Amino acid sequence: MTKVQLNKLKKAFDYKDNISLRQAAKKFDISQQIISKLLKKLQITSRKKMKIPDGTETQ
Repeated sequence: MTKVQLNKLKKAFDYKDNISLRQAAKKFDISQQIISKLLKKLQITSRKKMKIPDGTETQ
């Protein structure tokens, strides 16, 4: 990954554009694992998919 692409990746996650690892992987045409490793190197946390709790009968 070039420095230009790395800077674009950093900006996409730093400014909270709500981009997921999957979306970033498609955008940069690399795997999610590589995106994750690069973000760990840059010390940036990514957005994670939240699990919705089960509803009760009244809901």
